[in-house]
Amino acid sequence: MNLNLIDAREAFNLFDKLHEGKVEGKDIPNLLRSVGQNPTESDIKALIEGKEKTKFSFEEYLAIQNRPGGWKAQGTHQSVNFFFLLFFFPTLFLNDNFSNSLWMDLKSLIVMVKV
Repeated sequence: MNLNLIDAREAFNLFDKLHEGKVEGKDIPNLLRSVGQNPTESDIKALIEGKEKTKFSFEEYLAIQNRPGGWKAQGTHQSVNFFFLLFFFPTLFLNDNFSNSLWMDLKSLIVMVKV
């Protein structure tokens, strides 16, 4: 996900508390999340471990934000629906002996949730 420069600068400026054109390393994960990125904990650790107090310029932040390969995509609508069903109706997925009528109800529920 590549944000345009204006949106990236606006988000960066919100985290630049001292208005010096830099943000602390500890703020980078929240900054990335605020612009829709989804870094994993291991990504964050690799990025800022030992650099929590280091100040990052806007250009350095852009290199992190637009890194080659991007960031892990956020959950899809279908995966959220699946886990909703799994949470509220676990027997539908855990019971091997459910009836065809129950299966039809599950299909109907899935269609309703997708809408």
